[in-house]
Amino acid sequence: YAEHSNEFIEGLERIISFSETHPDKRIVVLLDPPWDDGSYDIRQHGGAGFNRLFSDSIPYEQFVVDYPDDDKWLRGNQKVLEILNGRVETIEIDHLVCPEKKCNLLLSYKDENHLRASFVKKNASWIDTIFK
Repeated sequence: YAEHSNEFIEGLERIISFSETHPDKRIVVLLDPPWDDGSYDIRQHGGAGFNRLFSDSIPYEQFVVDYPDDDKWLRGNQKVLEILNGRVETIEIDHLVCPEKKCNLLLSYKDENHLRASFVKKNASWIDTIFK
């Protein structure tokens, strides 16, 4: 999300338009989990020890981090909620991906803004509500 991203706003407007022209359809929007443009890159938390050639283990705690300082993900979610304004269902997942505002990069994140498929397959119970 960028404050002045036309593509972002246009995408939300398309969702609104679709919901208005297809009132019989159920539309569900998954809001973003925490992400940023760099600090959630798992390689930044492993340092040189992340290189598999080194035998020293990396402390597990090093991969458990707070929500990112850059709150683009949160501002984007807020904008989605503001613009869609109850026209569609939304599912907030940040508290599910990052309990107590602590994100486990090792288990949950593929890179700074994508979840691991294995994490989603095992833990993404929020997706189940879409199919009910």
